[in-house]
Amino acid sequence: MYDLIIIKNKKNISKNIFIIILSFILCCQFVLASQSKKKEKEDTRSLLEYLNTKKARADLDEITACKETEDQVKLLHRGPKALNERLELIAKAKKRLYLTVPYWFPDEQGELMYDALSNKKLGIAPISKKNNMSLQLMLDWTSPLSVGDTFGKKITKRLDRLFDEPSVKWNSPAWFENWSFNFLKNHIHEKIFLADGKHVIVGGQNIGDEYQAVGPKGWHDTDVLISGPAAKKVENFYVKKTEMGNWFKSFKSFFSAPWKKAKSACLFQGYLMDDALADDPAFSYLKENRPKRVYPFELSAKEKLKKLEDDDSSDKKNEKDTSVAKIGSDVFSDKDKDKDKDKDKDSVVPKLVPASDNMDSLNAKVRIIFDDPLSNYKLVKKKGSEKGKWKDYTKTLETIKYLLKHAKKSARIFIPYMSLTSEMKNALMDAAKRKVKVEIITNSYNSLDVGKPIYNAALGHYRDLLKSGVIIYEWQGNKPFEDIIEKDREEQEKKYTDKLQAFSKLKEEEKDKILNDLSKDEKDKKKRDKQKEKLKKEFIFGLSNKKVKKYAEMLSQIYKCNIPDSYWPGATVHSKTLVIDDVASMIGSSNLNTRSEKMNSELMSLVIDENLGKKISDIFDYDLGLKDSDEKIVCGKKIFDRPALTQKITLEKNKDLFTKWNMFKSKFFQLFQSFM
Repeated sequence: MYDLIIIKNKKNISKNIFIIILSFILCCQFVLASQSKKKEKEDTRSLLEYLNTKKARADLDEITACKETEDQVKLLHRGPKALNERLELIAKAKKRLYLTVPYWFPDEQGELMYDALSNKKLGIAPISKKNNMSLQLMLDWTSPLSVGDTFGKKITKRLDRLFDEPSVKWNSPAWFENWSFNFLKNHIHEKIFLADGKHVIVGGQNIGDEYQAVGPKGWHDTDVLISGPAAKKVENFYVKKTEMGNWFKSFKSFFSAPWKKAKSACLFQGYLMDDALADDPAFSYLKENRPKRVYPFELSAKEKLKKLEDDDSSDKKNEKDTSVAKIGSDVFSDKDKDKDKDKDKDSVVPKLVPASDNMDSLNAKVRIIFDDPLSNYKLVKKKGSEKGKWKDYTKTLETIKYLLKHAKKSARIFIPYMSLTSEMKNALMDAAKRKVKVEIITNSYNSLDVGKPIYNAALGHYRDLLKSGVIIYEWQGNKPFEDIIEKDREEQEKKYTDKLQAFSKLKEEEKDKILNDLSKDEKDKKKRDKQKEKLKKEFIFGLSNKKVKKYAEMLSQIYKCNIPDSYWPGATVHSKTLVIDDVASMIGSSNLNTRSEKMNSELMSLVIDENLGKKISDIFDYDLGLKDSDEKIVCGKKIFDRPALTQKITLEKNKDLFTKWNMFKSKFFQLFQSFM
């Protein structure tokens, strides 16, 4: 009997265990199914819908270390538009203009900007009265060397005298060793043009002919004008960085600098980040690990920002409304506009941009992303451990990775220099493998503005990216346009060689025309007539082959066709711009390459807006020849089909690029791509 009870109990226990296990399996399946449904639901949302969720906003708060704001935004593609907006900001600024410029060239556009600021300082700029304007400038210590002004005699000393105090030479070797022994790091590369803490231009453009001009010298570059709270965030950053730079100049800081990586990262990151996130739990580790003492630059920056805030608030009562719609109109008077209307139409406004590029300001959600090698460290903890490692990271890269992870359709990116980090490359390849159409426009060997080793370093990345499905286009620059001119010149030279050889058989009118053309450089009439008589005698007695060639070259230069400045597409791609799903756009100074991620301080703007995204995508389409591709090129009296601005790179069609020797060179130069 007892044995029967035991057997019965065992059967009941086994049955209960089976029921428990079955229930557990069913619960797991239910949870997994619900999670799968939730995931499927998330996957069906567009990127715009996802970015409007609380989770996405919280994620981006942490990644960018910046709160989202509502601002007015205007796209400035190509130099003339960006130049005009800068002149407009100078004209309408009331109290202060803050500039950060890695390179200020002593050329035509550099002098134009200097004169505009100088006139404003003296109170003689358009639409302004004499006032106490505050002008401040931040340069990198390498700036004079980079623009060919090594001894500061061309423009650097004049800039120091123009601005309120000598410009901050960031990372100057004289004081650099106070806080870091790697003088190749921590260079300024951000571009900031800030007026009254209300309007700011950020992007890729420095000050010089290559950036603001059109024609053979001009580049393909993009800026953005932001008006609103985001501009104030940029001003806060500018003031803080300026005060920090001034503190570093003191040799006393050698003994009080936070040498440990954790303390250094927490101090600078907490100091430079958005004040609105100071109490965010995601950044609590900054307070826990930062040095206990308060540094002088923290106090001076706080005092300066408080003073600016007080000045601005006291003026609000008497301040007239200056809407952003007014920012963007030409700085010139209506009379001047009418006078130069035709000239502007034909030679100033670039034709090789899509018609939709002419865009008024629009409301958009904006985040300002500051990257600085001093502060770009993150505490990474392992699961179940209180301790962690400090790893360097880049907010720009993390933002791009996040956006690509949630992209559904496309990613279109301008990358000037394809010396990529493995993280950036993997993010692009992963997106392409998920069937996101990833397209990149980068510079070709002929259009690169820097040394060719950087192109060699890029080829290895090309191969890996292409295999994963990324589409790469190379910018052809101005070379196809130069070829049109050169071909026409050769044709003219041949034509005039034939004419000069048969000079005696020509009609008198044709003879006289040739003699006039060859002597027209002489302005004095008597000297010109003597020159004509001399030439006539030479032609009567017959010209040698050497002189025929010489005169034919002179005449071909006179009569070769010239392409108007407005048609030139840009010698090199310098735009640092991307758009994902035509919704999330990033415009700024980061080249998205290894040097920008590891070495330089950068500033990028993240703009969430479908209209702006569409405009950037239109520019991309235009450069690929997909938009307005039937445009003709006028060269003198001749009309040509527009040359292709880009060339698609494929492994099959471009086998000569991916030879074993080129791949060996690529791997070699990739070892040094941080410095390129």
